[in-house]
Amino acid sequence: MNSLKNLRGNYKVYSKKLLLFCVSIILLLFGCRENVVEVETAAAPSVKIVSPIDNWQYRKHEQIILKAFLLSGNDTLVYDSIKWNISGYDYTININNYTNYFNVGTYEIACAMFKDNKMYSSKAEITVNNNVIVDMVLQNEKITIYKLQITTFIVYLLTTMII
Repeated sequence: MNSLKNLRGNYKVYSKKLLLFCVSIILLLFGCRENVVEVETAAAPSVKIVSPIDNWQYRKHEQIILKAFLLSGNDTLVYDSIKWNISGYDYTININNYTNYFNVGTYEIACAMFKDNKMYSSKAEITVNNNVIVDMVLQNEKITIYKLQITTFIVYLLTTMII
């Protein structure tokens, strides 16, 4: 009879642990996502790549000026900040121009413009061989980026450790 009571007591403890574990998992899966940045294409960005006329004097590299525009209809919108990614290297700046000396080669350039917690992104590929050839590719995908809320995860860890 005593072992039956112990079995019932253990069942209650394990059922509480299982229930709390399930609740924690549900909180972790559904309560841990926070919409951070939404990508839209309503205002498509464009990157204008400008190569100065006097580049004939450079044999091994060219100075290239990158200009980014955020367009909505016929209007140019002012964005909060911009992030350039040039062949794997990130540059975050608050102005729209990025100037650099590029060696001869092919570069993938991506820019992400941020305005009102929304990101607008664009890609371009340039080939530098003392002439600049620009191939513009605009992204037309809608993406939502989520970040994990650490507080929810910590609550989950604490509840599983306490029990």
